[in-house]
Amino acid sequence: MKTKIIAIALFVFNSFLAFSQLCVPDTNYAHKEGNIYPEAYHARLNPNAGTLDSACINEDYSFVFTAVVPDSLPTEVGVFKLDSLVVLDNGVLDIPTGIKYKCNPPNCKFVQGTLGCLELYGKPDISNEIKVYDLKLKVKISVEDGFIVVNDTLPAYLSDSAHYFLPLFPQGSPNCWKTAVIDESYGFKVKVAPNPISDRIVFTVELPQEGMLHYSLKNIQGQEIFKADKRGEKYQVISINDLSLFRKGIYFLETRYENRVVIKKVIIH
Repeated sequence: MKTKIIAIALFVFNSFLAFSQLCVPDTNYAHKEGNIYPEAYHARLNPNAGTLDSACINEDYSFVFTAVVPDSLPTEVGVFKLDSLVVLDNGVLDIPTGIKYKCNPPNCKFVQGTLGCLELYGKPDISNEIKVYDLKLKVKISVEDGFIVVNDTLPAYLSDSAHYFLPLFPQGSPNCWKTAVIDESYGFKVKVAPNPISDRIVFTVELPQEGMLHYSLKNIQGQEIFKADKRGEKYQVISINDLSLFRKGIYFLETRYENRVVIKKVIIH
C-alpha cells in the first residue's frame, strides 16, 4: 500500500513539474492576425521567415511557437466561426528523434480568441540524419460548433508552399549558437541585403574593433561550399560575386570574428 501511495505522489509531483514548466506565448504577437508565429517560410510572401533556431546532435534544444487563435476562419466558400485548433498526439511530423513538444494549454487545444504556445524541446540523438527537417503540425480545426471539422497539417493548410525548416548540425557546431544574442551583446553585427539574392551576396559587417574576419557559405546539409578570410575594419561591405556554381535554395552565411559567430540565412533564387 505504501508503495502505491509513493508512486501516486511521484506521479502528481512530476505532473506538477510538467505543468509548471509550460511555454510562455510571446505577447509581441498578441495584436497580429491569427497565425502561428514566427511565420512559415514562403518563397514569395515570407522569404526571410520559417527557419527555426538550429539544433545540434546531443545538445539541448528549445524553440517556442506562439499561436494567435482568431475568432473566425476565412475559406473559399465564406467566413466561419472558429471553435478551436488542436495539435494532435504525435502531431509534429518530420521532427528529429529526441526532440519532443509540449503546449500551453497542456492539452494542445487552442480555443478561438486566445493566445497559446507550442515548445519544441529535447536533445537530438546521434541516430538523426544531418539535414534540414521540414516540420509539419498535424492539427484538427473545428468550426461552427463542431459542424465542420478539418484534419490537416500546418503550414500546408494555409499554403502548400509554406514550410517550417529546422536545420540539424553535428555536435559542437557553432550553427547552434543564438546569433541574435551575439549580435546585440558583443557589438558584432552582420546584415545581408538584399535577400533573397539573384546575382551576388552583399553583406555589411560591424565589428567592435578591427581584426581578422572569416566568412563561409554552407548549404542546408551543413556542407561548406565557400570560405574566405579578410582583415576586417570596424565597418565594411563584403560581396560574394560569382553565384553561378550555387543552386537555388537556402544557405547559411557564417561570419566569424575572434571566438564569436554570426549566422544569417541567405536565399538564392
